[in-house]
Amino acid sequence: MNCYRFQQILSDYIEEILSHGERRKADVHLNECPPCRELLEDNRQLISSVKHIPLKRCRSDFNARLQARIAVEKNRPAPVLRTVWRSWTRGISAAAAVVLFMSAGWISYTAYNPRSAVKLPVPQAEQAPAGSFQSPVQSPGVQPMMVRQNTVMDSAESSSQNFENRIQLVNDRE
Repeated sequence: MNCYRFQQILSDYIEEILSHGERRKADVHLNECPPCRELLEDNRQLISSVKHIPLKRCRSDFNARLQARIAVEKNRPAPVLRTVWRSWTRGISAAAAVVLFMSAGWISYTAYNPRSAVKLPVPQAEQAPAGSFQSPVQSPGVQPMMVRQNTVMDSAESSSQNFENRIQLVNDRE
């Protein structure tokens, strides 16, 4: 037996309701384990001290008075303001939860759906003359722009251009 198992059966050991085999295993463990012996003695002292606490006696009419107060409280109407406030707070909480849920859905929908997102103007970089080389070193305080002209295109525009290009190819073949 180990300490964990002994702690599980400690109450049964004190009350002497263990089987003979379990009781013998617990006794062997107690002979070998000082911390568990100390735990057993602490629990026995606690139980004996609780048994010696004197009982408090209630007045003879205590139960009748208690039942009368409970009946009065049950029959007393709830304050109107408190009742109204509780119903309003439930409704407001529900409405706030719905608004929060719908806002989160709208934000996630627009964040991951490029067709519904607001189109922002794309900054256009100046084109260098053909054959010239632009140095990556910029003047102080100016961020280099790595955007080429006409690289970002709306999906509707690109699909219509693809369609027009296909029509042109068919017309050229005829």
